[in-house]
Amino acid sequence: MPMALPAQQVHLPLQSAPGGVVVGGGFVAPPPPVVMSAPPMVPDASTFLSSSVPPIPAPAPQPVAVVQAAAPPRTFALFGVEVADGAVLSQQYGEPNPIPAVRVINVTGPSSAAGLQPGDLISSIDGKQVASLTDFNAIVSSVPPRSEVKVVFERDGQLLGTDVQTEETTRAPMASIAPLGRAP
Repeated sequence: MPMALPAQQVHLPLQSAPGGVVVGGGFVAPPPPVVMSAPPMVPDASTFLSSSVPPIPAPAPQPVAVVQAAAPPRTFALFGVEVADGAVLSQQYGEPNPIPAVRVINVTGPSSAAGLQPGDLISSIDGKQVASLTDFNAIVSSVPPRSEVKVVFERDGQLLGTDVQTEETTRAPMASIAPLGRAP
């Protein structure tokens, strides 16, 4: 009976031969060819339609969100002054009747830089009479932001004027102070 020798002790010459390899004088058949199978075919929709397997329903169309660009916020002129209703100038300055005005309660920003002070009585802005909070808000709302306006006011019995360089804000002007002599 032949004995198997360990692999490291075998040193046989190899020769090529058609259809195989000759090892030490003996013919060794080539290894069997590798047969590769094709990947399975993916059935198309017609296979489903002709078979007993029901087709998978298509997903329902999803609503499309329409995104509209937001309009830029409206801007207003910022005066930086709070006023109260119900004041009149101390003098008539040649007018037949007392001149109505609004009293400055608080001053910040542009109006403060222009020299307005609490207690001043504003009688006109850019030549338009300011007789009430309604007038004040209407005039201020019509002034473009970053513009210069002429403010006529009375302080300590003297009629004065100043130019206010407005700033820009997205907050609409509104009457925030109740008329003088009335609770807010």
